[in-house]
This record gives sequence, structure tokens and C-alpha cells, in this order.
Amino acid sequence: MSNKIKILEITKNKDISLDVLDILTGRSFITGKSGSGESNSASVIGEELGSRKSSIYKTINQDKKKTKPKK
Repeated sequence: MSNKIKILEITKNKDISLDVLDILTGRSFITGKSGSGESNSASVIGEELGSRKSSIYKTINQDKKKTKPKK
């Protein structure tokens, strides 16, 4: 499973995706005009993260192992 969440498909070969670790470890900002789908976008991202729970856990632990200082 990819470490990215596709949020918009522009063409068959081009889309806009968000990195899962960036979403979980950083801050995200969804903005738009009232009624343009900000809440729906946040909901879709939350559902995707929930469905990837086990792969996200593995990815975070692998990342921690890479950055963990050696004694």
C-alpha cells in the first residue's frame, strides 16, 4: 500500500496526493469558500487514514528506527 493518499485525479496519469507521514506528523490546512467541500475532504482523509491503520503503524515504526540514534 502506498504511503500517499490521492485526493484529486487530474488526468489518468496525473493526480494530487498527500504523504501520510506529513499528515500525521505535521499540520494540515484545508481551506475554501463556504460549501466547497472542506469538511468532506477532511472526512475522506480521515477514512483513508483509518483504513490504512496497520500500514501506517509499520511505516512510523520503520521511520523511528531509521532516525533512532545508535548507542
